[in-house]
Amino acid sequence: MKKNSNIFQDDIKVPEIVLQKADEAFAGIQTEGRSTMKKNNQTENRKHTFWRNPAAVAACTCIIVAGSVTAGAAVHHVWSRGMQGTVQATDTQQKELTDKGAAVVSKEQKDYSKLAVTDNGITITPETIIVDENFAHIAFSVKGYDLAEGDEPGFDIWNMGLKDVKKATNAQAYGKFYDGIVSDENGNPVYEDGSSLKEDEQGQIISHYVDEDGNLEYVASIGVADQGESLLGQTIYCNFKDLGTLKKTRFTLGKSGEWDFEIKLPDVSTAKKISVAKSVYGTPFTVDDIELSPISIRVNYSVNGKVTIHKDSNQVPQFYGVVFKDGRKFAFLGDAGSSGYNDDMTSAYALSSFVQVIEPDQVQSILLRTDDGTEIELPLS
Repeated sequence: MKKNSNIFQDDIKVPEIVLQKADEAFAGIQTEGRSTMKKNNQTENRKHTFWRNPAAVAACTCIIVAGSVTAGAAVHHVWSRGMQGTVQATDTQQKELTDKGAAVVSKEQKDYSKLAVTDNGITITPETIIVDENFAHIAFSVKGYDLAEGDEPGFDIWNMGLKDVKKATNAQAYGKFYDGIVSDENGNPVYEDGSSLKEDEQGQIISHYVDEDGNLEYVASIGVADQGESLLGQTIYCNFKDLGTLKKTRFTLGKSGEWDFEIKLPDVSTAKKISVAKSVYGTPFTVDDIELSPISIRVNYSVNGKVTIHKDSNQVPQFYGVVFKDGRKFAFLGDAGSSGYNDDMTSAYALSSFVQVIEPDQVQSILLRTDDGTEIELPLS
């Protein structure tokens, strides 16, 4: 075993309730019109691999410029419920990222009331935005829809992408209604207050989509994979059409309507580029450097040898967690992501968003998983 590799012996056991949530999610992904993956040629030949559900298609217009805080307002920087649950930021982290300009709380903007789009009695408003070079998350409140107990809300069609992009990009979008369920530090799903999940009489997990005011929240995210491509300062379009309920692959219309947004993202970088220059034991990959922000990581590899791309794997070591300087190991940090190669396959990357905001300065090691399942701790110093 190499000195700079720490092969974990503990098997990661996935709880049954996690598998059930995954099954439900993948069933929803298959819903016609909601989740069409657009693949370019590189994706088709497995040079690039994407995971997590990508977005689908859709249109009343609202143009939003992130910024412009109300003068004299009490600035608490409280993120929306859905954003807090999606990235699980502490109060201190929320304040720091908003103060730096990497996150935006829409209620603090002068024109907050003008950001909402209403159609057929349903009002959708962007509430919180957070962005780095590789990922952007936008939480939308959805008001005016009466969701029956036990139902899962969904849009028949929705679409998210980069506006005015002059060249092809590997941008991928994904999103869902926030259900009040988050991951704990061991990767187990719990309710946002930390309590254990409950099941109904049919054995289905009980979700908490509706907040205390009777509203819903949809969190839409987008990521870009190409090196040199950045979301900072970009304008995002996000379209929703027809609101209703989902049951596995079937959508049932509740309220027809179209809601269309254009959102200019903040242009503030919070990422650190860290030189690593360490080989990944048992593979032809060397980690040259990483780009680490509070909400995502990009691992840049050089490839020193032949790589055989299989139907179900491109062989690139995947990021899945970190070890902090105080010794804490967060082995379930990775969320949506992608991996792939440059054209001549002499370099590669692994990209991942996080399920929880972190402090990059406190990261001591990154955790990688190779194609054969070996888990490796790679120190950054």
